[in-house]
Amino acid sequence: MYHCYMRYHEDQGMMGQFMVLGRGRCPRPLGAPHAGRH
Repeated sequence: MYHCYMRYHEDQGMMGQFMVLGRGRCPRPLGAPHAGRH
């Protein structure tokens, strides 16, 4: 997870998560991001 404490940056995509997968693994679909909708 990475994030920025400034509210403007948070709304502009500076907060999120990432996954590390093993070789040959495919990520499963996740829900749509809700950036900017508080």
